[in-house]
Amino acid sequence: MKKNKIIFITATILSALIFSSCFNAVFYNIRQDVFPEESTVKGVINTICRYTIDGEEYLFLAAEGGLRYKLAKTGNERSNNKSSWKTYPKDNLPFKLHKYTYYGTNGADHEGQTILKVLADKDTLYLITTDYAQDFDEGYSRPNHTFIWAAKLSAPENGTITGEWTEIKFGTDQGDYTADEQRDNVFPYTYNSTKKLYFSHFNVFSTNSINPEYRRVFVRGNTISGKGKVGSDFYYEIKGVEKPVEIFLKKEASFTDDVIACVGTTTDVTNIDSAAYLGDKLYFFDSIAVTTNEHYKLDSETNTTTTEYVNSTILYFAQSNTKSVDSDEDYHPSTKNLKYISLKSGTPSVGETVLNCSEAISSLAVTSDYILIGRGDYSYGTSSAGGIVRAELDENGIPTELTSFTSNASIQLSYSYQILTLLVTEPAKTESANTIYSSIAFKGSGASAGTSFDNIGLWAYYSDRGNWNCE
Repeated sequence: MKKNKIIFITATILSALIFSSCFNAVFYNIRQDVFPEESTVKGVINTICRYTIDGEEYLFLAAEGGLRYKLAKTGNERSNNKSSWKTYPKDNLPFKLHKYTYYGTNGADHEGQTILKVLADKDTLYLITTDYAQDFDEGYSRPNHTFIWAAKLSAPENGTITGEWTEIKFGTDQGDYTADEQRDNVFPYTYNSTKKLYFSHFNVFSTNSINPEYRRVFVRGNTISGKGKVGSDFYYEIKGVEKPVEIFLKKEASFTDDVIACVGTTTDVTNIDSAAYLGDKLYFFDSIAVTTNEHYKLDSETNTTTTEYVNSTILYFAQSNTKSVDSDEDYHPSTKNLKYISLKSGTPSVGETVLNCSEAISSLAVTSDYILIGRGDYSYGTSSAGGIVRAELDENGIPTELTSFTSNASIQLSYSYQILTLLVTEPAKTESANTIYSSIAFKGSGASAGTSFDNIGLWAYYSDRGNWNCE
């Protein structure tokens, strides 16, 4: 008996050593985690945009409660669990926010509009919204019409931001589209009866530059001749409340490996989903994730920034994974491969693939020392494959290998969540000295380990707090 007891004790000790070595990372993660604050900016947040009002930079987004905003320089300020993010007055919006009524005048039905995206150029804020219809016989709801609303906002002395909203109309030489024509020709939805899902081919995207003069907003839609046909793309730039201006894109001749386009006289590219400036030239990409090392001027002695803009010399982008334009599931994904274009002596040059980030890249943001990489596979059949990772930048701004976070980023923005957005408020500063925002969501019922509906929404890192927590 004593011999068996000794063997058992020895085996137990060995097992403990083995398991402790396997779970060191788990214990480290637990030590890195922090108690969650009360979430005050909830919902699926697709964009966080910079917008300047009266010389002050604000951040705008759409979340639970409608249009939300704050001064970009505002730090981790809350009292009695109240958010530092203010809510734009609902009565000042040009539409009612979406709700479902069970006992309305016409019975159960959708009312109002949902804000899908918030984007901005140098002086105008844009809301991309949709309303809904339902098929009672089939028992499903669907997106109905899509709208773009524009306003030049101002902040009077009382601090309440206001503006006059105008619906942006697209049209032809014969006049504006009707609502139905706009839906069918500019913002088409297609229904896949096998998957029981609606897919869209259109997109509205922006540069979201720190420099207001470089902030531009674009629309990808379908031509009248290709009504309802996925793949017959046209592109418009929205310029304030006036009618959008059609632009034509062509592939940059010197870039042969990726669809990198510029403004030209002929259209020979499709599926464009993002745009960014390299130096003072604008480029377009057929993947969803792009960022640059453009930054404010930083005083190294005081660690403060001034509103002098330093043009980018490196543009980072996720290589695209082009799908057939005839595919219903036409979401224009990125791959897991990160690439860059560097500007030397005024000449751009595409670098080799520098990183494999293990999962599809959904968003990018840069600090002075790291590039932050959000991941998320938006394909129909994927339920996870997300999380945030980072890579250190060398002295030339080129990403090296992936490195672990010293904060709790990988815990709060974990693999189970898709990283929808990333925004660094002051790219000239280091990651640890910055304010950084990210919005996260997940697919499915939330039954998988590590996901919670309470976590869907906006998260932030503040330098004075030193960790990530919900906003």
